[in-house]
Amino acid sequence: MKYLKTYNLFESSSFLSPEPWMDLIIQDLQDIYLEVNDDPLWNVRCWSDRKPIRTKWNGHSFVIIIEIVDEDPEYELEGQNPPPIVPECIKRSIDFMKGKGFNNYKITFEEEESDGVHLIDNLHIDSVSKLDVWSNNFIRIEFW
Repeated sequence: MKYLKTYNLFESSSFLSPEPWMDLIIQDLQDIYLEVNDDPLWNVRCWSDRKPIRTKWNGHSFVIIIEIVDEDPEYELEGQNPPPIVPECIKRSIDFMKGKGFNNYKITFEEEESDGVHLIDNLHIDSVSKLDVWSNNFIRIEFW
């Protein structure tokens, strides 16, 4: 037994970003949206970003994108209303981020149409379930 070595798995600093607390928040956000990702039509991505504004978090913000997965380039999916779990997960993520000190958030919906891109800004959570989401649209939630 004296010849066995122990290794610290996933504790190397090479796996972590310069600010490991950001990785933990992203991981928790991904866990919150796990049920949405279980639906084969929907995909959720989370990442951290830097804003040019000065906040108590040094300009850090977090972005969540909720979109439809359209794997068939020959056939475009018709617009889909988000399942009830989407607004529920958004509410959970808002509560979670407020607990982490990110009290500001904005929900937007981007529609790409033939005459350009339309942005619906400052959506309320209750209106998310009424959106008609196509494969070239997405719901964006940003926390700062």
